[in-house]
Amino acid sequence: MGSQGCAPCWLVSVSRSRGAAVGFRGCCRCWRPCCWPCSQWPALGACCVHLRVIAMENKRVVLLGSRRLPAGGAAVIGRLVAGALGAGWSLSVGCASGADRAAVRAALRAGAADRLRVYAVGGPDGRGYAGRASAFAGVLSASLAGASVRWWSAGPVSRPLRSRLVGRSIAAVRSAVEVGISGGAVVGVVDAPPPHAFAPPHAGGVWLSCGSGSWSALGAAALSGVRQVLVVPVGGLAGAGAGAGSLPELPGGPGRWAPVNAGIFAGALEWVPDSIPF
Repeated sequence: MGSQGCAPCWLVSVSRSRGAAVGFRGCCRCWRPCCWPCSQWPALGACCVHLRVIAMENKRVVLLGSRRLPAGGAAVIGRLVAGALGAGWSLSVGCASGADRAAVRAALRAGAADRLRVYAVGGPDGRGYAGRASAFAGVLSASLAGASVRWWSAGPVSRPLRSRLVGRSIAAVRSAVEVGISGGAVVGVVDAPPPHAFAPPHAGGVWLSCGSGSWSALGAAALSGVRQVLVVPVGGLAGAGAGAGSLPELPGGPGRWAPVNAGIFAGALEWVPDSIPF
């Protein structure tokens, strides 16, 4: 590592071995010249001193749940959001009432609009939403506070609403595995198992119907390779003492639910697949 803050030698070597052009660009933090494989990582450019900082910051949790939260559900979401933000994670949510609205409110109360991303099924003018099932006012408040809002995140108003709702949820889930994210998690705050089993997989599809949008989104996370897929039981499911045996297997192959005993997701159940789905 030289005084000019060159990128780690192993990274440059790997890039050269793959035939990538190694150029010079400024560190995104201190603007010192930095040797970096630009063709491989065009969105990054950091000196060695700041690589570790960027890796720590690029963790995102996608929080989802029912449009009708049971008693105490909003408080559970508030604690999850506070814990994730306090640990340096960013947050992605949808635009629905219930869990999405509670997460947005918690992030804004924490003064963390700059780490909040909202996936909206409609636009900033109020068109394209699902009536009372959507929380447009909360999305607009988040936008005005400085949050990143992905308006029309699943296509224009000409696309059927149901298709856009599914597409919005998939887009939010996939934000946990996009380029540059070093750690991603999808957390479902749920009060019941899905009404029925997941539909059989189909070519190229990750959204498998099971009668619950929250559970279908958790299934999509498992199929999309999200690093951590977790469930936080609330309401009747929590009262019944939800354990591994009371929750369904997620699609993508066999696995098990394991309790999380420490960290920001303590008290949750994490899906542990027997093998990576791809």
